[in-house]
Amino acid sequence: MNPIKAIIIDDEPDCVRVLELQLAKHCPQVKVIGATAIVEDGLVMLLKTPPDILFLDIEMPRMNGFELLEKIGQLSFQVVFTTAYDRYAIRAFKFSALDYLLKPIDPTELKASVERAAQKERLVQDQLDLLKQQLLSPKLNSKLALPQLNGFIIADIDQIVYCESDSNYTRFFMKNKEQYLICRTLGEVENLLEGYHFFRAHKQFLLNINEISRIIRDDGMSVEMSNNKILPVSRQKTEAIKNIFYRV
Repeated sequence: MNPIKAIIIDDEPDCVRVLELQLAKHCPQVKVIGATAIVEDGLVMLLKTPPDILFLDIEMPRMNGFELLEKIGQLSFQVVFTTAYDRYAIRAFKFSALDYLLKPIDPTELKASVERAAQKERLVQDQLDLLKQQLLSPKLNSKLALPQLNGFIIADIDQIVYCESDSNYTRFFMKNKEQYLICRTLGEVENLLEGYHFFRAHKQFLLNINEISRIIRDDGMSVEMSNNKILPVSRQKTEAIKNIFYRV
C-alpha cells in the first residue's frame, strides 16, 4: 500500500512539530513530505509537490488558509483544517461537510480524519466557498447557503418560517412558500442557527420565533405560524415558549 503523502502548514512551529509527531505515532501510513510555519514556503511546497492531504491552519499572518488555497487554484488533494476557532465557527465546518481538527488535536480524531480524507476523491470547491461564507461572519451573516444537488440556495435567515425534521434530512419552509430539503439533521440545523431567533419547540420542529402569530392552549399546546401552519409544542417546552414573549 502506497503511503499517504502529507504537508503541514501552520504558523505556530510547536503545532507543526506536535502534529508531525502525532502522525508518526498514530498514522504510520502517512508520510510527511513537507512541514512549515512559513505560509509562503508552504505555497511553494504545494505547487511543487502536491500531497494527498494538506493539514492547514486558517488564521495565519500575511496569508490565511483560504488565501493560500486560492493561489493554488484547482485542488487535487484533500484539506484537513487545523483550527482553534470557537464553537460557533466549528458548526460551519460541520455544515459545509469539510474536515477539521480542533486544537489541541486529539489522536483518535486525527486517525479518523486521515481515514476520511483517504476515502475522498477531492475537496469540492462549493463546500470550501460555503465554509468561507460561514466563517468570515458566523454571527453577523444573515444568509444561509442550503446545499442542493446542483449548488446552493442562498436564503435569508429571516425568511425561514420553520424547519421540519424528515429522518436524516431537514425541510425548510420559507415566507415565500418555497420549500427546500437538505441532507442535514434538524439537530445540525439547530446548532447552526444557535444565537439567532429559533426555538426547538418539538423534536420534529424548529421555529422562527418572529414568525409565531398565536399560541394555542387546548389539549396540550400548539402554535400558529405566519403561514397559518399549526405546529405542536412538546410538554417539556410549553413553559419555555410562553416565557419567550412579554405578556399583559
